[in-house]
Amino acid sequence: MAITEALLDSRYLILLACPESAASVWVGKETAIWLEHRSAADIVVVVTGEEELVWDESANVLTGPALSEPVRTAITAQPRWVDLRWAKHEEHGADHPGFRDTVAEIAAPLHGMSKVQLVGEDLQQQRRSRRIVRTTIAALVALVLVIGGLARYAVEQRDTARGQTARAVSQRVAVRSDEVRSTDPSLAAQLALAAYRGSPTTEAASSMLTAVSTSLDSRALGHASGVTAVAVSPDGAVVVTGGLDDALRFWVRGRTGGLTLAARRTAGVLGVSGLTFAPTGRQLAVIGTTGVLTMVDVRVPRLPAVVATVRTRHAQIFDVVSGADGVVATASKDGTVLLWDVRTPSRPILRHTLSTGRYLGGIDLAADGRTLAIAYRGATPRIELVDVARGRTTKTLPVPVDTSDDVLARYSPDGHQLAVVFDHAFGVFDLAGANPRFTPLPTVHAGQITVLRFSTDGSRIATGSQDHLVVLWDAHRLRALLKLAHPALVTDLVFVPGSTTVVTAADDGAARVWDPDRRLTTTETGPIWAMARSADGRLLAEAGSDRSVVLWRVVPGRPIVEIGRISGLPGRVDSLAPTPDGRRVIVHSAVTETSSRVQVWDVSHPASPALITTLGVHDVSAVALSPDGTTLATGHHNGAVRLWSASDLRGSAPKQSLLLPLRSSPVWTLRFSPDGRQLAAASKERATYLWTVATPEAFPRMVPSADDSATAVAFSPDGRYLATGAPQHDVQIWDVATAPYRGPIATLHGHTDGIYALAFSPDGRTLVSGGRDHTVIVWDVADLRAPALRARLTSPGGEVAALVFLDSHTVAVADQTVRLVETSLARASSLVCDLAGDGLTAAEWRVYLPEWTYDKPC
Repeated sequence: MAITEALLDSRYLILLACPESAASVWVGKETAIWLEHRSAADIVVVVTGEEELVWDESANVLTGPALSEPVRTAITAQPRWVDLRWAKHEEHGADHPGFRDTVAEIAAPLHGMSKVQLVGEDLQQQRRSRRIVRTTIAALVALVLVIGGLARYAVEQRDTARGQTARAVSQRVAVRSDEVRSTDPSLAAQLALAAYRGSPTTEAASSMLTAVSTSLDSRALGHASGVTAVAVSPDGAVVVTGGLDDALRFWVRGRTGGLTLAARRTAGVLGVSGLTFAPTGRQLAVIGTTGVLTMVDVRVPRLPAVVATVRTRHAQIFDVVSGADGVVATASKDGTVLLWDVRTPSRPILRHTLSTGRYLGGIDLAADGRTLAIAYRGATPRIELVDVARGRTTKTLPVPVDTSDDVLARYSPDGHQLAVVFDHAFGVFDLAGANPRFTPLPTVHAGQITVLRFSTDGSRIATGSQDHLVVLWDAHRLRALLKLAHPALVTDLVFVPGSTTVVTAADDGAARVWDPDRRLTTTETGPIWAMARSADGRLLAEAGSDRSVVLWRVVPGRPIVEIGRISGLPGRVDSLAPTPDGRRVIVHSAVTETSSRVQVWDVSHPASPALITTLGVHDVSAVALSPDGTTLATGHHNGAVRLWSASDLRGSAPKQSLLLPLRSSPVWTLRFSPDGRQLAAASKERATYLWTVATPEAFPRMVPSADDSATAVAFSPDGRYLATGAPQHDVQIWDVATAPYRGPIATLHGHTDGIYALAFSPDGRTLVSGGRDHTVIVWDVADLRAPALRARLTSPGGEVAALVFLDSHTVAVADQTVRLVETSLARASSLVCDLAGDGLTAAEWRVYLPEWTYDKPC
């Protein structure tokens, strides 16, 4: 019924003619309906079969099997028809020209227009459709762009907010790092690193550089409670710790000195109170508070084995020491000292029992194992020296103080000194003569000293105290060298053999490794006014108000070592100039405000420097030596600058006096350019003057100062740029390769007071400035026309008087001491993890960085 209605509603019938449709019953019914109600003239024939359809003009009939008989009979006039048989054999689509032409041939009369008109209308419709599509696409693209812009803006706003939050957290954590540095350097360093990685703020960078430029400890965590004892094998490779958890931890020292856990085992005693290695390093003696002595075989640190356990009748053994020939001594709280022969570790033999009384303080064996020192406290504190072979006292040394606190005693490795601790002070006995002489040392600790050790070379003494402080002392000059702020109460300490590295034990459950020579090179002797390095890099000389010059050997990758001193100088040393080979040092000393001495010293044998000559002028205010060592420049209080032949400084007549525009103000600083062709002089004349050394008679060029004077100058390594510092805070950088100077190419703001020192790194990428504001600023000057502040470090020693680079990233800073400061942030990041030991725990992270997800820095 629906088909019939559709046919009756149609104006034309399009008949697809082929044998199959001609034979189809349904096609026959549809054509019958059409012929019954419509005209055969309104049938449009489309030939799709293989057979040809032919119009017979003479008979007015279509012939061929493509049409059924009723249709052929009904068509009496030539019908509209098209041939589409080709379409069965060719690929085509709606855009195929032949197909479009055939369709137009059929459709044109149906629409009552010519084929040309129909095709034109179709093209116009296509163009309209395309325009609509293009307009729609453009609108959609615009909408996408708007939405994308809004999304990008939202993302940018989100990222900005996150960045601001990260910067705020980084700055806050950096402040906390600075606050805890004095009590826990390792924690401070790792907090600084975490802050910098979270957001590289100036505060975090400054905190991180400060952390790695101090005496940073490498901590090792592992004990469940306090660490009470520590020992290091004779080769320095293995560290053993014992604690109140009745356990031993065996650690292997790494390349950077940090500790890696090798093994854990039960100590075999309750409450480890002491450890000592036998001289061979193969066995370890362990004592406990319950009177047990255990011998452990440590030849394989990862597989330690208990080889003997001896139970004594003496409770609370608190000290154990070892000496040569397999001698081990133990001390108990009941006043008993036991002397053991452990040459066969599996069968310790008790040789002597010494009942000393209840005032026993501590014991120590001389390195040869022949003499035992026993310290007594109480009303008559004293040290008794005991012959180990006979078990008899051979000498008594009275301690010149009254103390009821424990008295400790430790032999130097050569046996010539005996260091004695009483309360919070100590002194040293000189045992070399027949009558031992006692020298008390200055009181440094604020609490009772609980532990005392000599370094294996005898050059250092370390003391630990209840004031959470470890102090290193010069064992020869008997003076304090360095204070190490310890995070917890120090319970034991020991030197790593062959070095000044100290391993400490503490009641917070951690062992720590300290390498003091890595960053600190001098003692606190007063302000240091001058510092210079020889051109070959091997000699560093520094001097100050104590009228002496300290000479240091600089070897890349090794600690800086003091090799000699020039003492008894006529006044405060204001400037120094080593010769390029480091065999001589020119020393300028201020005798009074207006008079001085310039001396030449032979330091080829640094342990015994020799005065060569004194310059015959007495009004010098500054000196500088050319890089090739041939010319000495002197600046004078009257503003004069003179050049001298460095090979002949015995006379009083210079080889050249330079022409100056003014002769009224003292010359404060002199610097030769790296190639020696230029000489810069800074004075109080609102300018720095530059001479060409080859033509000293010529009038100097003038580099204006930002202030009323110039106090510091430094050439870049290529000599093209000159940095100048002024009393009023600013550093200016000048291009001195071209003249006239129209102004500085950069002005660096960061200091709050006068600038006393400037130094470029050897690669020219870093500039460091220091001065009166107790601050060292590290500048990134890789692009000198756009420098940036990299970090700001506080100088703990006060005013910074001198700066000298030792390599491209390490600068020596002189204030009250000479400290080595790291300037590379990339190296600092690596150093923190190399030196700080075990990383931040999750608990520490929650305390200090709750805003960020736990990400262990090391």
